[in-house]
Amino acid sequence: MTIISIVFGICCAILFVIGLCLGWSYEESSVYVCISFWPYFMTYLLSLPSLYSIAMLFNARNVLMKLFNAAVALVFTIPTYMAFKMSMIMNGYYISKCNDNTKAMFDLCVKDLTEIAHRTGMSYYEVNIIVYCYSSLIILLIVLLVLFVIRLSNNIMLKTINIKKMT
Repeated sequence: MTIISIVFGICCAILFVIGLCLGWSYEESSVYVCISFWPYFMTYLLSLPSLYSIAMLFNARNVLMKLFNAAVALVFTIPTYMAFKMSMIMNGYYISKCNDNTKAMFDLCVKDLTEIAHRTGMSYYEVNIIVYCYSSLIILLIVLLVLFVIRLSNNIMLKTINIKKMT
């Protein structure tokens, strides 16, 4: 067994348990979590730096801090909006193709992932893990890093302002 098949098995088990807890089949939990919920959750994660910067913007004590936080908010608002639109388009694509039938949506998603695997020379498992696990972890790490940098930058600017006031 490879690490990919182990991770894929764990993800499938998680979806299966979610389905058991909510009274859904594996296909239904896969559609509801991976097609409906997950893209919007990733969009929410992408919006955190913008929201944090907007909050910091109102607490900023000088023009430089306000400009920095406004720029960060603007820079992250654009990809967040694009991700949200892509989520809506993908949801609309699956719903329109399948008449809101979860089994048909699941089958279409498997077909799409299989096609991607075929075109890229990867396995279905690898494509699935890249789309749903690795990309999510990368987005989460980027968001956490950006939040850390925003906080650090604001703290440095605030200390610089306080030092200038003391002298």
